[in-house]
Amino acid sequence: AENIIVNFIKDNAVFLVKVIDLGLAQVVGESSSGCFQTDLESLGSLFYELFSGINPLQIVSSANAGLTKDGILNEQLYSLLPSNLPPCVSSLILNLMEKRGKQYFYKAATKVVEDVYAMVSNPDQLIFEEDGKGHLKFSTDKLYGREEQMNLLSDAYMRVSQDRGLSEMVVIVGYSGAGKSTLVQRFKKSLSGKNVNFLFGKFEQRQQLEPLSAIITAFKGMCDELVKKEKSDLVQIRDAILQKIGSEIGVLVDFIPSLRDIIGVPIAKTAKIGSMEALNQLKFIFRLFVRAISSSTQPLLLFLDDMQWADIASLELIKSLITDAENKCLLLIWSYRVNEVSDTHPLTNILKQIEVKGVPIKKITVGNVCRDTVNELVSDALQTSPYLTQSLADIVYRKSSGNVLCIVQFLKSLCEEGLLRFAPDRKQWQWNIDLINLKDIPDDAVELMSQTLLRLPSEAVTALKLVACLGLLSEELIHCLMASTNKSIQGSESCYGYSNLIEWLNFSALEGLIDCKGSMYKFVHDQIQLAAYSLIPENERGLWHLQIGSLIWANKSKSQKSALFIAVGQLNQGEKFIKKTRERVELARLNLKAGEKAMSSAVYTMAASFLKSGIDLLAGTWWVENYSLCLKLYVSYAEVCYCNGDFETMSLMLEEVFRHTECDKDNRPAHFTLIRALAAQGKLHSSIETSLLVLEKL
Repeated sequence: AENIIVNFIKDNAVFLVKVIDLGLAQVVGESSSGCFQTDLESLGSLFYELFSGINPLQIVSSANAGLTKDGILNEQLYSLLPSNLPPCVSSLILNLMEKRGKQYFYKAATKVVEDVYAMVSNPDQLIFEEDGKGHLKFSTDKLYGREEQMNLLSDAYMRVSQDRGLSEMVVIVGYSGAGKSTLVQRFKKSLSGKNVNFLFGKFEQRQQLEPLSAIITAFKGMCDELVKKEKSDLVQIRDAILQKIGSEIGVLVDFIPSLRDIIGVPIAKTAKIGSMEALNQLKFIFRLFVRAISSSTQPLLLFLDDMQWADIASLELIKSLITDAENKCLLLIWSYRVNEVSDTHPLTNILKQIEVKGVPIKKITVGNVCRDTVNELVSDALQTSPYLTQSLADIVYRKSSGNVLCIVQFLKSLCEEGLLRFAPDRKQWQWNIDLINLKDIPDDAVELMSQTLLRLPSEAVTALKLVACLGLLSEELIHCLMASTNKSIQGSESCYGYSNLIEWLNFSALEGLIDCKGSMYKFVHDQIQLAAYSLIPENERGLWHLQIGSLIWANKSKSQKSALFIAVGQLNQGEKFIKKTRERVELARLNLKAGEKAMSSAVYTMAASFLKSGIDLLAGTWWVENYSLCLKLYVSYAEVCYCNGDFETMSLMLEEVFRHTECDKDNRPAHFTLIRALAAQGKLHSSIETSLLVLEKL
């Protein structure tokens, strides 16, 4: 006791303990051999008494067991350690005192020092609260093995914020599950307290039928944050926007309705203009908007995730923003899967065009993490010292190849199967190296996560399948699906009423599979979405989409903003199950309506998709039975093909129109499209001749 100094700090209720002259401490027993390992065993006994208040030798003497000549520790020693002692500390103590067969766990004092230093330097990860015991703890605040990438992002931000006179672009590439999104989100946290507008949008594989969805989401999120500012700041922002854009602000409000909360309801109505003019107008107004809300003192950081799924209209709009010579305060960050973007991918072409314009582009590669980083992650998850977790981490690294998403899912699967478990009696994690080594791991994360999802209750799996079909669920869509509680997925092996939907979505959120932000549910990673979708038998997927689309459209009043695009997109995916002629004609009408709405927003690639689907639904002799509908579909499709530069398809559609129209008035819009297309191709003589021909028939 004379060599232990205790200082109690009353205000903080903290004990400072110093052990001096440790070299004089020694426990002499039958196992003593006078070597340094005896000193380590003595250190463990000292720690044991320090934390438990009990001399371990007294336990051994009274039980006539414990530290025998073979050094086998009595189970009573485990049970007498305080229940609130962190497992990493109890593991350290018991491993100092215990022999494994004829070998001590610690073979060198330096390893003990490393473990103690790890606890002291990283207490948040290794020393945790009582309610955290027995659960994997994956840190959301720590980034593993990405220091270099973080520095590159920070440098890019510093350059943009220093008014160097040039916006910049950062492209982050890597395989799925490598941590691209996590890197940028962690970078966002590092900007806390700085005067910067951070915008985030993510392209969804199954949400591509909403025009400019990721860009609109990003700017809507910014507007939601701006309205929280002081009234004087809000007035200043409003004035800056109105001064830059003027009377054409209504065009922007049509895309970002929440902008009304900042600038009010536009007085001037949006003027109707031609298709190509509408697209150019949209690009120009978005440029003005970004200029108004960004400056060197408050740069704009726009992060767009999963760009491999971006639509052409979004790519063109983004290119327009980053190549704007008058905007010098924009940092654009893209991320995409390198294995899904080929040399012929539209994204590759857009990047080349941006580079030609002289915009600085910094490429950051996010690969798999190294063996040491895997051990660091495993150590943090188990809140156990890295020295103790090395054997487990080696296997995890070998089976996951260092893919962070696979590491996390693999550890969870080990817990679910009992191969990795927390032993309360020993107050530490235990695992069976031989059994884990024999465990097969799927080649990709999707199959691994599919196996994990199948262990959930069937109702939760069905809810996840539903979200997987849509990509994400908003409060409006949930109300649409819950409005018909007596309906369920046709042909499904797991049917239940949608009245339970929110309950099972929240359950899935607690399981860490989906995020619930506000009233929006979405998967934490698109690989989990793919895993959930893969659980739907391939021959049933169309039925799921058909049922979902029918429910959304039947209850469209509950989701007026997005019901049309989402419902029609879902119905189109279940089109092969629609057999009745009346229903096919009705879906063709909905596709025309969706196509026309997309055209009004200058999103011509999307409009073409809807219009072509409508035409395919009416394949046959429908010109006779549905003349008006066919005429509108073909004329509109020809126009969007012209806007997209697809002159070959446009010509085929126009020929179809000219062959079936009943009068000159009906084919006049088709002639207008042809005249503009000929001029756009440099065929001015033909364009003039066609114009004169039309004028003669007026």
